[in-house]
Amino acid sequence: MIPTKRSVAEDMLQPSRLSFTDEPRKLYIGRIPKGATDDYMEKLLRCCGDLKSWKRSRDASGDPKAFGFAEFDNLEAVFAVLKFLNNTCITADGTTSRILVKCDEKATQFLIGWVEIKKEEWFGK
Repeated sequence: MIPTKRSVAEDMLQPSRLSFTDEPRKLYIGRIPKGATDDYMEKLLRCCGDLKSWKRSRDASGDPKAFGFAEFDNLEAVFAVLKFLNNTCITADGTTSRILVKCDEKATQFLIGWVEIKKEEWFGK
């Protein structure tokens, strides 16, 4: 059987057997179009991996704001969201916006090291 691009990507993004106690798993998700529902955003985030929680900020009247926070079960999902959803254009109720996905500097540095470990797993030394 010849592997498809999707199956190769799925193999590469399997949760790591390595575990770190301070893995960064939370991401800021911003520039969400006003019409994008929480359910829509949750489904979008789940496309990248195991979503542990999705919390969208709300204003004083309870209306959703244009940002929220997602937490994932593993680094592979965090990496996938950063790579695939950041700057992705979505349209909801006639409003179009490019999603902003960010993590803090400590998480960025951690992920750089993690990518190097994964490269060794994927491609060998």
